[in-house]
Amino acid sequence: MTATNRQKARLGFVLMLVMAAGCAALTAAPPGDTPADRGKVVFEQRCLPCHGAQVKGDGYPFLKPPPADLTAFAARNRTDAELLVTIRHGHPDTAMGSWRFALTERETGDVLAYVRTLQK
Repeated sequence: MTATNRQKARLGFVLMLVMAAGCAALTAAPPGDTPADRGKVVFEQRCLPCHGAQVKGDGYPFLKPPPADLTAFAARNRTDAELLVTIRHGHPDTAMGSWRFALTERETGDVLAYVRTLQK
């Protein structure tokens, strides 16, 4: 292999590494852009009025039954699938309505991720 061919091979290898690093940087989530971080924003916009600032179901005291206390044992024992169904379709005989037309699938998952951080 001639010196020129070796230089071209090295240059090609370096370019491949730079491109790979650039792709990795594009796919890595920036700090503060986790599902739970995004879910907190959606939760504060959509869910906080009913569930309350402390997420204990004390947002609107006149709702009967009151909204769920998302820090409670009962919420912690529900599976992700159960909570996703509740977020998407609401909960019968409560003020918890369906969010399936207002939230995207990603937003719904992000809200669930945020709710899980409240239950520690």
